[in-house]
Amino acid sequence: PIPTIPTIPPIDFAIISAIAPVRQALCTALNITDNDRRRKDNRTYWHTTIPLPNGQHYSLILAQAPDMANVDAALLAADTLNHWQPHAILMVGIAAATSRHQTLGDIILGKDIYYYDRGKVTSDGTLPEPVMYRPDATLWDRAINTPKTGFDIQATRPDGTDTFPTITPGVIASGEKVIANADFRDALVAQHRKIKAIEMEGYGVHAAAHQRHEPTRCLVI
Repeated sequence: PIPTIPTIPPIDFAIISAIAPVRQALCTALNITDNDRRRKDNRTYWHTTIPLPNGQHYSLILAQAPDMANVDAALLAADTLNHWQPHAILMVGIAAATSRHQTLGDIILGKDIYYYDRGKVTSDGTLPEPVMYRPDATLWDRAINTPKTGFDIQATRPDGTDTFPTITPGVIASGEKVIANADFRDALVAQHRKIKAIEMEGYGVHAAAHQRHEPTRCLVI
C-alpha cells in the first residue's frame, strides 16, 4: 500500500535557517524528527505543530538554505512562501556580536535589517548605498514584549552557564561576507550606532517577504 501523507494545516510560521546546526537545534527544541520531513519540488521542509494553552496550535514549517548568504536565503524564502503561504516568516540564525557586553546565547531582535554591501566603486573610493528593511509591526510588538521570565529556554547555553540570555532589540547588519577582521567590523558598526549584530541572510529573507504581491510578515532573530 502507498503510505498516507498527513494533511498539513495552514502554516502560521515559516522559519528559515542558513546552516545545519541551527536547523538541527530548532528540530531538537521543537521535537521534530526525520519523519516530519515534507518535500515540495526541489526543497525539503520539516513540519510540526505547537499546542497553545487555549486548545489551539501553531503550525510551523522549517527550512534550511543550501548555502550561506543572502542570495540562497532569498531563493529559499521565496520558494517557502510560494509552497506554504505562511502567515509570517522568521529568519533564525547565528550572528557576530559587535560589543564585548554581548555573550554567547544572547538574542538580538532585528529592529532594522541594514544591508551594507550595496554601493558604487569609484576611483575615489566606494560610495555606500545601504538598504534598510523594518520588521512587521505586529511581530515586532509581540517580540519586544516577550516576558523575561516565565518560560524555559529549550537548550543549554553555549557558554556553559545558567544565566538567562539577554533579549536585545537592535539593528542587524546583513551582507555577503564572513567577517573575521576587527577593523572591518568596527568600521561597519561606525556606520550605524545601533548595530548589535552582523550576519548574512536577513536581508535576503526580508526582500523575499517584502517584494511579494501581498507582502508577508517578517522578523529576523
